Amino acid sequence: MKKAVQTILGFAALALASAVQAQATKTVESKEIGVRLTIPKQWDTSCMTSGFCVNCAPTKGENGRHACYISITMYKAQPGQMSITDADRAKWKGWVSAGGMRTILSAEDMKVGGMPAYHIIEREGKRADDTFGSNVFVLVAGEGKMLRVSFNAILKPGDYELYKPGFMKALQTLVPIP
Repeated sequence: MKKAVQTILGFAALALASAVQAQATKTVESKEIGVRLTIPKQWDTSCMTSGFCVNCAPTKGENGRHACYISITMYKAQPGQMSITDADRAKWKGWVSAGGMRTILSAEDMKVGGMPAYHIIEREGKRADDTFGSNVFVLVAGEGKMLRVSFNAILKPGDYELYKPGFMKALQTLVPIP
């Protein structure tokens, strides 16, 4: 029975990933942050005072926040910095864990559009059924700029896996613009 459920869930995830790949897309950008990315056409964008935001779900919680959103903020990096350091990784883990309020589940180096990046997956709280989020820190090498791309699916535990394929696909289209 357990194997059958795992197989069904695997097929459902594959179907969702295929649907994400087949979706119509649009390109959006923020001149303020200096980024451009491609997102599914039904997602919308809005600007926040501290960054750039993409709403990736039509549903909202009782607090008015979307079930899924991606926010991008820009920070200064060391001038001429070409790679992510261990000190960067430790600092970013501290930011994400928020003094122990969030549990870090995994952290790994990756590339985003060919740029060095560090991906941290966290759980919003200490309970096993709390929601998940991702923070991807992208170094725009040599430009003294670092981008923090946060992906949050906040209404129910299954939202993270539901919207993650679209987030990962959009993330790989991220490019800096002047």
